[in-house]
Amino acid sequence: MIRLMDVPEMEYFASNGEGEVCCKGPNVFRGYLNDEAKTKETIDEDGWLHTGDIGRWTEVSAIRCQLYSSSITQPPITQTFTYPHLPSHHPLSGQKYPSTI
Repeated sequence: MIRLMDVPEMEYFASNGEGEVCCKGPNVFRGYLNDEAKTKETIDEDGWLHTGDIGRWTEVSAIRCQLYSSSITQPPITQTFTYPHLPSHHPLSGQKYPSTI
């Protein structure tokens, strides 16, 4: 599963089709070995892995990610991940894909 979550301090909101890219599922990272504190920083109480990437849904049901890190001061790298043949609402997260961005 994949979804966008609000990042209010950076003014990104999932309701606007943008936010932090989060994923969840049996094939997703389960945590840091012997480091519960670091795991809790990365995976929330509902099991969503917070990637730290800011993304937005595009017109063609893709997520355009603007990768960032607080330790890097270079301009962000931009990548687009395409998920073809998705319906108007993502079947797993229930988030609506915006018609225009």
